[in-house]
Amino acid sequence: MKRYQAIFLATVAGTLVYYNIFNSMLIVNIQETLETEVVKTVEDTNDTVKRIEQITLLNTPYSLENDYHCLASNIYWESRNQSLGGQLAVAQVVMNRVDNGRFPDTICKVVKQTKY
Repeated sequence: MKRYQAIFLATVAGTLVYYNIFNSMLIVNIQETLETEVVKTVEDTNDTVKRIEQITLLNTPYSLENDYHCLASNIYWESRNQSLGGQLAVAQVVMNRVDNGRFPDTICKVVKQTKY
């Protein structure tokens, strides 16, 4: 009986060691894959941000003739002391007016519009 118990314990111990090694290798492979994917994603994001910065620097004259600058100026002057939600609400009002037929059809015209 002791012989069978010894064989059983050896089999269980061998199985546990095998699965611990297998799981360790699996975890290492998963970690390496995740690290590679995270680095790739970060690099892609950084490239996108750099392209956006270049486009913004090239295409943003600081006058009220550019829709982006008009909207940014409007948000600043109307809600600079508000939370992000308040600032987004101001932007949404401008965009809703642009889409509405009763108001001008560009952001700058809506921002520059006087009382009607």
